[in-house]
Amino acid sequence: MKKEQNCLACGRKLTLLGKNKGASIFKCLKCGLGVTQSVRQENYQTYHRDPVYLTSQKQFRNIFSKRMQILSEFRDANYNGKALEVGSSTGLILSLLKESGWEVLGIEPSHTAASNAREKGIATLNTTFENAKLPPRSFDLVIFNHVLEHLTDPVKTLQKTNKVLRKKGLVFIDVPNFASFSARVERETWRYILPKEHLWHFTPTALFMLLQKAGFKVLYWETHSGIWDYGNPLQELWESLTTFKKRFFVNIITLIPSLISSKMGAGSGLTVVAEKVHE
Repeated sequence: MKKEQNCLACGRKLTLLGKNKGASIFKCLKCGLGVTQSVRQENYQTYHRDPVYLTSQKQFRNIFSKRMQILSEFRDANYNGKALEVGSSTGLILSLLKESGWEVLGIEPSHTAASNAREKGIATLNTTFENAKLPPRSFDLVIFNHVLEHLTDPVKTLQKTNKVLRKKGLVFIDVPNFASFSARVERETWRYILPKEHLWHFTPTALFMLLQKAGFKVLYWETHSGIWDYGNPLQELWESLTTFKKRFFVNIITLIPSLISSKMGAGSGLTVVAEKVHE
C-alpha cells in the first residue's frame, strides 16, 4: 500500500501510524480504519494456530456460546436456517449452530482444520471465500469470526456476502476493535496488529461504513474484553484456575477494567450483527 492511498471506508487520505516488525501501519484519522502494508502474509493452508484450536475446544466453546447468545436475539432458538461460516477452522461454531437445528457449511483454507471439521460431521469446503463457488441467495446467516481482518479486500468480501444471503439474511462479524482503549494506547504496537496476518484494523465507525456500502444495515454491536468475552465468565475462571492456566491471574487482575471498557464500547473485541437490506 502507498501512503497516498485513500481510506476504503470513508475516502480520506491515510496517515502513517508507525512500523511494526517491518510492516507499515496506516490509519484513517476520520473513521479510524487501520491498514497494514504487510511484509509477508501467513500461509493459511497450513495455519500455525490450528493446534491451539484443536487443544482448547472447551475454552473456545465457552467463547463461542456468547456469540450464540447474541445470535439468539435475532433468530428464534428453533429457527431452522442455513448458515455459512467463512474461516470455519475446526467447525466448532458450526457445531453449536447444528445442535440448534441449523443446516451448516464451512469454508476453511487450512487442510488440517477442514479435515478435522469434516470428521465432526461439519460439511466444509477446503478453499477460500474468494474462490468458493456459492449459489446466490442461498444462506440465512454468514459468519466471519476473526476472519475479515485477514482478507485482502473486505469490500468485495462483504459484497459477495450480500449476494449469497437471502432477503433479510444476517452477517455476524467478530474482529479486534481498533478503537479500543488498548489500541489507542499501544498504537502501532497493539497486540492485535499481527503484521503477517491482519491486513485491516476495524473501528465500529469504519466497519459500519463498509457494511452500509455493501447493502447492510447494522442491527446490533458490542465490544468485549477479557473474561467478558465468554458466554459463561464464571466457568472460564473456574476452568483456568483448576487447570493452572496463567490466564486465570490475568482474568482476575483485569476483571473490572475489562468490564468498564466493554460497557464503554472500548473493549478489545468488536461484535457486529447486520441485516441485508438491498443488493
